[in-house]
Amino acid sequence: MSDFDFLPAGYNPKKAAEDAGGGDTVPNGKYEVLIKAAEMKTTQAGGLMIKLQLSITGPKYVRRVIFDQINVKHLTSKQAVEIGLAKFGQLCVAAGFPDSPPKSVTELIGRTLAVDVGIEKSEQYGDRNKVNNYLKSSNAQGAPVALPDSAFNDDDVPF
Repeated sequence: MSDFDFLPAGYNPKKAAEDAGGGDTVPNGKYEVLIKAAEMKTTQAGGLMIKLQLSITGPKYVRRVIFDQINVKHLTSKQAVEIGLAKFGQLCVAAGFPDSPPKSVTELIGRTLAVDVGIEKSEQYGDRNKVNNYLKSSNAQGAPVALPDSAFNDDDVPF
């Protein structure tokens, strides 16, 4: 008897590890995600940004998290605001708010959508993923999903 009798027949640890990724970044590409967290924060310069935590829903890199922040108010750069509001518009449409933004940033939590992800290279901070574009999900087009309490528990250890 093995401690791992619960594993499905044909379980391959190497394939499972490859499917999960394993580096700090996921490869460039389109991913279906769930908005796990969203909050409005004041920037150091006094502007406003939306901070997002996006959890990949599959089929590869399931539960890997991508972070994004969208500047929606900047005190000195009109261009930063234009870029941020365009990206926020993409987010709203993809998350199911095509005609007007949500009343609260927390209404974004639990929404499903797709993201086009790239890798931002940095010798100083290390490579990290960046969201290039927000897209409508090929599955549910922004529909909110009922999240079980375990959706926010990253501890998969059964003991």
